[in-house]
Amino acid sequence: MVRQDSNRNAFEVICESYWCWKIGCTTCGNTPFLKELEMQVKADNTTGIEDVLSTASLQNISSHYETKLSDSISRSFHRLGRADWLGYLGLALLHHPSRKVTESWASQFIELLPNNSAPISKLENILANPRILLRWQFLEDIETALIDGKLWSG
Repeated sequence: MVRQDSNRNAFEVICESYWCWKIGCTTCGNTPFLKELEMQVKADNTTGIEDVLSTASLQNISSHYETKLSDSISRSFHRLGRADWLGYLGLALLHHPSRKVTESWASQFIELLPNNSAPISKLENILANPRILLRWQFLEDIETALIDGKLWSG
């Protein structure tokens, strides 16, 4: 069970723990992560998972991994690989797709990405078209842009 931090929403706190984020995992089916998310939403008495996801700060989530990986004692690429936070976002997008989450996260990704990186124009197109949702498959392009922009190395 994850302990809630008053400065972070439930999804941000969940992303600080280690979960299987392999989409289509035949061992766990991502059930522990999804159950923890549902439990945290109920514990917070929030209106629903969509609200928790759309108010999550991607900067907070990604910076947690930057901090952990810069600490030589906590360095473990198997447990806290820099792509884990994107994996957790992918699970959320797969299991809880919504326009509200799309608008929040696409806007935040635009802020996080290096200027003129390829995913920015795709994200702007997603934001401009209310019928398109951000999908987990797009996160690979974002990861590549972050690596190419030297914001972090995978």
